[in-house]
Amino acid sequence: MKKHIQNIGIVGLFAIISYLYVWSFVRTGIIYVSSDRIFHLERLEEAYRTLKSGHLLSYISTYSAARIGIATGQGYPSINLIIYGLIRLILVKPVVSYYSYIMVEQFLGLIVAFYAGWVFFKGSKKSALIFAVILRTSTYVMYNDFGRADIGEAWALIFVPLALIGYYLIVARKEYIKGTLILSLGLSLEIYSHILTVVITILFLFIVYILHLLSDRKNIIVEIKALIMSAILFILESLIILIPLIDLLREHMGLLQAHYCGIITIIHH
Repeated sequence: MKKHIQNIGIVGLFAIISYLYVWSFVRTGIIYVSSDRIFHLERLEEAYRTLKSGHLLSYISTYSAARIGIATGQGYPSINLIIYGLIRLILVKPVVSYYSYIMVEQFLGLIVAFYAGWVFFKGSKKSALIFAVILRTSTYVMYNDFGRADIGEAWALIFVPLALIGYYLIVARKEYIKGTLILSLGLSLEIYSHILTVVITILFLFIVYILHLLSDRKNIIVEIKALIMSAILFILESLIILIPLIDLLREHMGLLQAHYCGIITIIHH
């Protein structure tokens, strides 16, 4: 009973922190100028209007970006924007909905960071709590939320600790099945929000694993099997993002090839 009360208290604390995180901004009734604000506000509006029209996702700009049908959704994942659309449908007011969306992001970020810290610190809730609060109120997290208004990267950062702790479970704890599932889940949740973040995470883990092999190769076979299985699960979990992205890249490669062929033809003539 005491354990459950403690867990409820931690969740309640995270809810309060998340509310205070946006409280002063909500009071102003203004979405402040940020470097990526216009682009992401357009994406948020697109997600809201798409849901309002009875559809879940749109890969093209039906309601935003001058309604020219640019395929923003193919190259920039929009899964996380569904949450904003649902909030906006309930709250209606765009400014309140925007900051409520950031509040939900912060709350989820605290929960995920706490779990990662709890695993890393071997069940120490105090250490996990300190880690979660420090991470989620760090300068870079706040800069993404308010300085840049980069919705994609901000949401992807929620799940970076999940991917890292999955890798840690495989390599350090030898908990291969659990680590495989958590690593693949963390990476797939990252790519649902921001492709570049997941690419950086994968490159970072690759470099860390190479460095790890320089000092410890005793479990290399089983570790590589677990990492390969994580990669397979990640691909399967991310097909909704990867298939449109591959299709977009294929189209661009075709256009690029046609462009160069045209230049070569002109030169020959």
